[in-house]
Amino acid sequence: MVRNDNQKVISQYLLGELSDDEQQAFEERLLKEHELWEMVNVVEDQLIDEYLSGTFPESKRKTFEEKFLASPDRKEQLRFAKAMNRNLVKPIPRPNPFGWVTWLIIWLQQHVMVRPVLVAAGIVLAVGFAFGIWHFYLRQSEVDRSLIALNAAYRQQRPTESRITQFNYAPFEAMRGPDANSVNEPERQRAEFMLLEALSKKPTADVRHSLGRVYLAKNEPDQAIDQFEAALKSDPNNAQIYADLGAAWLEKGKTKLDGTAPKPESGKGMEELGRSLEYLKKALEIDATLLEALFNRALAEQKLTLFDQAEQDWREYLKRDSTSPWSEEARKYLKLLEERKAKTAGTKDQLISDFLKSYETQNDDATWTALSLSRSRMGNSVVETLLDDFLNLASGGRIDEANAKLKIISYAGALEVKRVQDRFTSDLARGYVNASPAERAIRARANRMRANHAPSRACYCEGVPRRRARHGTRWQPARPANRPRGPRP
Repeated sequence: MVRNDNQKVISQYLLGELSDDEQQAFEERLLKEHELWEMVNVVEDQLIDEYLSGTFPESKRKTFEEKFLASPDRKEQLRFAKAMNRNLVKPIPRPNPFGWVTWLIIWLQQHVMVRPVLVAAGIVLAVGFAFGIWHFYLRQSEVDRSLIALNAAYRQQRPTESRITQFNYAPFEAMRGPDANSVNEPERQRAEFMLLEALSKKPTADVRHSLGRVYLAKNEPDQAIDQFEAALKSDPNNAQIYADLGAAWLEKGKTKLDGTAPKPESGKGMEELGRSLEYLKKALEIDATLLEALFNRALAEQKLTLFDQAEQDWREYLKRDSTSPWSEEARKYLKLLEERKAKTAGTKDQLISDFLKSYETQNDDATWTALSLSRSRMGNSVVETLLDDFLNLASGGRIDEANAKLKIISYAGALEVKRVQDRFTSDLARGYVNASPAERAIRARANRMRANHAPSRACYCEGVPRRRARHGTRWQPARPANRPRGPRP
């Protein structure tokens, strides 16, 4: 009796006849009762059999077609059932598993005049083909089936701006609210149920990784991060897990940079984007061909205002992938960077003016906008102008004015540390604060020589020439011969 009641409720659930509260209660049971999930699969087959055999109630055929067949997988089940004519095949008592092989041998002997060895070869091929079909349809793991369901759930629109590994392409639209994403909720729930069940049986790295993908698609980055980190403990050299972990931190961080979050949240968002960049670089160290990681690294660099690095990575991506729909998005991001570069070209004086006005009003956001636009691979034009002014004032004996400029440079350095964890300007300012007047005079002369004769961007700090290094946007000091190796103070 209980089983019949369950079948009735399952049938109503599959046909969309339950109320919202009843549906929620039933789905909670699915998470807890393993046998109930198996019964769902049985009832699905029964409904399809009844529909194909013509015994399905006429009053419910429309509901079946609109609700039940809304899932692409169920449509595929229906097509497969039609092809196999499953509804007409009657069970045979005590079937002989080798009966069809015997029939094939007799048929070949009667109709094909070939040598026995060729007959045997044909049988082997037929058996191999049948085994392949069986293995593909019946032996797929929960991870494989969940990935199919997850891709079906987000077929029309993907849930994240960043790429999730093994996700097929779908366009992304930055929208908010419960109806923001065009998602097939039954398919998403199906993927989650399968993985939660698999996790309770055997929590492998693959299962945790796939469950993390589900949480990331649901916009639950914290839960996704937990699963990815747990997966890495069992599989520490998996580039795809690192790529998805980087994507989770990217999605978590970028939501705090939309201008509506409070300032502490904005700074935290930059830190989270920095963590994203670390994991994405690790993924590419393990597998330099992983396109998802390269796509996400360029996106993270663009959010971090590391525009030159982002431009370089977008160009590298397009070298490797120039024809897929993902490449069209890469071209759009690259075009935005090129338009920004064209817009800011020749506006150095305007950026300095905007920076100083914002500094006077202590508007950190506006100050950072001007400062970030002046950042490039070769340095920061605002900081360099302020440094030139400081050195000229210091060498002319105008100490108070020079110290005022140095205070602005220190502010710019602190802002860069807060927003993008770049300590170069901060270290530079500290070096000049601690320098004696004689040392400042020497550096002023060196700075004038650099401006007049040297095309490189080398500058002098703490009496040591610095050279640009490919490590984010930081500068590294050239170590003197008599200076011991070790971490920088």
